[in-house]
Amino acid sequence: MMRIMACRVRISVAGRRSSLLLAGAAIAMPAAALAQQAEDPEPQDIIVTATKRGEQAIQDVPMSIAAIGSDRLKQMGADSFIGWSRSVPGLAVQDQGPGDKKYIIRGIQSVGAATTALYFDEIVMTGNNRQDGGGRQPDPKLYDMERIEVLRGPQGTLYGASSMSGTIRMITNKPKFDRFEGEVDGTVSGTRHGGASFRVNAMINLPVVSDRFAVRGVYYLRDEAGFIDNPLLGLKGINDEHTQGGRLSARLKLGAVTTLTASGMYQQTRSNGRSGYDPLAGDLKFPSYVRIPWKDKIKAFNVTLDHDLGFGSILATSSYFDRDIDYNSDATIIIADLLKRPRESVRSVLTQPQSRSIWSNELRFSSSWDGPFSLISGVYYQKEKSHFTSVVESATALGEPDTSAGRIVYLGRSIDGVIENYSLFGELSYALSDTLTVTGGARWFRFDIVEQSNLLYACCNGNVPGSGLAPKTRSRDSGVNYKFNLSYEPTKDLLLYAQAAQGFRAGGNNELGITNDPSCLKLRAFGSDTLWTYEAGAKLGFAGGRGSFNVTPYYTDWTDAQLRVRDNICNFSYVANAGSIRVLGLEAELAFQPVRGLDLTAGLNFADAEVSRNQSETPPPGTIPGVKGDKVPGQPRFSGNFAAQYGFDIPGADFRGHLRFDYAYVGSSTTAFNRADLVNYRRQPSYSLVNLRAGLGEDDWNAAIFVSNLFDERAEVTRVTSSQRSDIVFTNRPREIGVNVTKRF
Repeated sequence: MMRIMACRVRISVAGRRSSLLLAGAAIAMPAAALAQQAEDPEPQDIIVTATKRGEQAIQDVPMSIAAIGSDRLKQMGADSFIGWSRSVPGLAVQDQGPGDKKYIIRGIQSVGAATTALYFDEIVMTGNNRQDGGGRQPDPKLYDMERIEVLRGPQGTLYGASSMSGTIRMITNKPKFDRFEGEVDGTVSGTRHGGASFRVNAMINLPVVSDRFAVRGVYYLRDEAGFIDNPLLGLKGINDEHTQGGRLSARLKLGAVTTLTASGMYQQTRSNGRSGYDPLAGDLKFPSYVRIPWKDKIKAFNVTLDHDLGFGSILATSSYFDRDIDYNSDATIIIADLLKRPRESVRSVLTQPQSRSIWSNELRFSSSWDGPFSLISGVYYQKEKSHFTSVVESATALGEPDTSAGRIVYLGRSIDGVIENYSLFGELSYALSDTLTVTGGARWFRFDIVEQSNLLYACCNGNVPGSGLAPKTRSRDSGVNYKFNLSYEPTKDLLLYAQAAQGFRAGGNNELGITNDPSCLKLRAFGSDTLWTYEAGAKLGFAGGRGSFNVTPYYTDWTDAQLRVRDNICNFSYVANAGSIRVLGLEAELAFQPVRGLDLTAGLNFADAEVSRNQSETPPPGTIPGVKGDKVPGQPRFSGNFAAQYGFDIPGADFRGHLRFDYAYVGSSTTAFNRADLVNYRRQPSYSLVNLRAGLGEDDWNAAIFVSNLFDERAEVTRVTSSQRSDIVFTNRPREIGVNVTKRF
């Protein structure tokens, strides 16, 4: 007997209603077998370490957290942030291509430093493009991962600065002492409007000394076809991606209670352009007068020592993260308009090489006391160095930077910065009863900001009329952030909690503007901004552990928000603490296994983020975008997802089959605050994406076919606007069909 499932879904895309018939796969499953599976459930609960108190089942953690385990990542075919992020309620992204993403949790985002912290194991990788609020987040490839954790809401006590909206933790598989294992994984696919792509992954785990020393190595290669064409230079697939990298980790037991882990990773990515097109030029067309390559190189190292004291544990970790980015943009239109000359005669390229390193260190203690008290406390030190160069110069007819003697430099700028961060933190919990626990936390922080800004500018005819050199400047900021949590567990299947938590991010010094006015050469400093989030959550387990339902309503009050202000006198913009924002939201997640082999998950997010107060009591000079009631840009009010995964036995065979369906909906958003006088205000339409996957396999092998973006949706993921050129729409990959094969040994 065959059961065929089908449903009709109405989806709104770019303001139009279209009726799509989504036909599920036909699943052969006798009714008797279905009844037998219903009597034999397979409960699952993901283990997380988000609270830094050791391993906990996710349903026992009194906070809003999402986790995606290794099996689910493989089932989804997700090997990068975009592959899994739409399945997490409350998580949004502004995507401008590989290595150029801004992660947004609960609608908290603006210019300034990042609002979402990114960790790769213990390595701090948080992006730092303060021109757009922490964009250019690293995009490490996610092969051989243990899980991903998304901690929603302020994490200011345990994770510090730039975690005011939340923290993303990517946890890798660690070396295993007791087994030799390896895996080879390959994917071949074709993209509509593009070409062939392939991906290769490999992993090996070696127990060098049984139960004492093991190493684990990972290698990956990505060759992704591009689908954006440049008609001006006759280039096809300019947004191709070539990524190569790997990781090596080692674990050593120094004794029965002490473990030393060391790891290193390397990744390099290059592309001939990002995934943006000009709607006025046509679908998937980007007419650029110059080539716009992107090169991204990441190196990271970590050493962690874990020692069990009996009454608690001590963890000491030190990490180093280094990243170099080199990319070009087209400056032809701006220079041509300035010089009043034909564009072809003044081809110009903006080159922007930049580098950044983060040295982070943490020493923390986590108790395991008998009795009602538990404690986690620690000290943290981080030193960050950055260098940024921006040069507008003439280009050749082939679109390359001009290296001849007649090269013209229209504008040059370089910025060097050093930031030191000192922190003391702790959280103390007290069990008032077997079911009621209260927690209080605090983090003291201090930032020392040193920034050297140099500006050399030229205009109009290539001569250098003058230069501005800013002296080295220093600013300092310090404060304390707090957290209060009350959790109540009346039964083993129900957890209720209420929390008030504070988050923050560091301030900084503004760069120089382009001006000859000496009064405008003074660098302005801006301070840290802070927020409080108040939330109440419920985590419910049902059906004997086969189902869970989590819901969290919350309210955020964000003060002294870092916003971009336009100085009309000096004719440039800068960052200032210039407003207050509030966010009212709700997250809901459902996971259910009605029968063995069938897993259903669904998520819903609502976030209404708007300006609650026009500006601070002492307004900065200039024009501030956004007034009371304006919606925060880049944040959809509604988003949701649904997934169904079914695994089944194949009669007469030793292997099993599996089918998967993924659906994601992202609501509309805006590119700027809702102001009629803002020329860069646009409304980005909602979009829906559907992925299908089917495969066969057993313990040591698996083969699957997949279709990503089944209906070839042209999602407007990010739109970049400017008063000096037409818009750039960054979109998702068109329909992709492929085959994946995995062999384990």
